[in-house]
Amino acid sequence: MVGCNLVCGLGLALAIQLVYFYIVEIITDPTGDYQKSLNEKQLALYKQVVQRRRTLFHNGIALGLALSALWILFEVYTTRRVSVLRMMCVGLAGSLAVSNLYYTLAPKRIHMLDVLDTKERIAGWKRVYYDMQRNYVIGGIVGVAVALGLGYNKMLTCA
Repeated sequence: MVGCNLVCGLGLALAIQLVYFYIVEIITDPTGDYQKSLNEKQLALYKQVVQRRRTLFHNGIALGLALSALWILFEVYTTRRVSVLRMMCVGLAGSLAVSNLYYTLAPKRIHMLDVLDTKERIAGWKRVYYDMQRNYVIGGIVGVAVALGLGYNKMLTCA
C-alpha cells in the first residue's frame, strides 16, 4: 500500500496546480484578445477545440475517479481498514493524475494551427499556448512546493 502521506501530497500538489492554473487564466484571460483576432470560421473552430479539450479533461477525471474507487475497494478488501482521509486522498490524487495523463495522451484531432492563415494569428496562438503551458507548469511547481513544505513540517500526515 502506497504511503498515505505520499498520496495526500500528490493529491494536494495536483489540486493546487489546477487551482493556480484556473485562477491565473481567469485573471489574465490569455485568449481574450486572441479570439477577437479570429474570423468567424476560425472562432467556430476555436470553440470546438476548447469544447473537445474540456471533454478530454472531464473524461480523464471520470476515469480517474473510477480507477480510484477500484483502488479503494482493493485496499478495503485486502486491509479491511481504510481511513476516510486516505479515501479522499486516493480519490483526489487518482482522479487528477489520471486526468493529466489522459489529457496529455489522448489524440487531439482538431488543431488551431491547421486553419490559421496569417503569421500574426499563428504567433498569437503560439503566445496563448505558451502562456497556458507556463501557467500549468508554474502551478505544478507551486503545488509540489506547498506539499513538500507541509510534509516537511509534519502538517501533511495521515497518522
